[in-house]
Amino acid sequence: MTTTAIIIGIVCLVIGAVIGMLFSRSSLNAKAKFIVQDAKKNAENLIEKATVQAESIRKEKQLQAKEKFMELKSQHDADIQTREKKMQDAEKRIKDKTITFQKIRRSCSRNWKYAEVQK
Repeated sequence: MTTTAIIIGIVCLVIGAVIGMLFSRSSLNAKAKFIVQDAKKNAENLIEKATVQAESIRKEKQLQAKEKFMELKSQHDADIQTREKKMQDAEKRIKDKTITFQKIRRSCSRNWKYAEVQK
């Protein structure tokens, strides 16, 4: 073998090594880009799922709040009705006592007048 053949072999070997390195770098860059894109897609999916889940939880809590409000309102209305019933009963008792008192007073007044006429 001649020195020219050896030099050509070394040059080809160096060129092949450089081309191999460039190819491996571009391959690594492509893989890295794919990994980054895949990570972005996964992150977007997670964000979307979290948003949907948060919306679901918000609606559920809103419904629970409405139910609690209706329960408290119903209880409040029942309390008001109970108080009104008690007030009506008290008013009726007072009215009945007033009527009874008026009847007794009229009776006493008649008896008093009758007693004075008898004198």
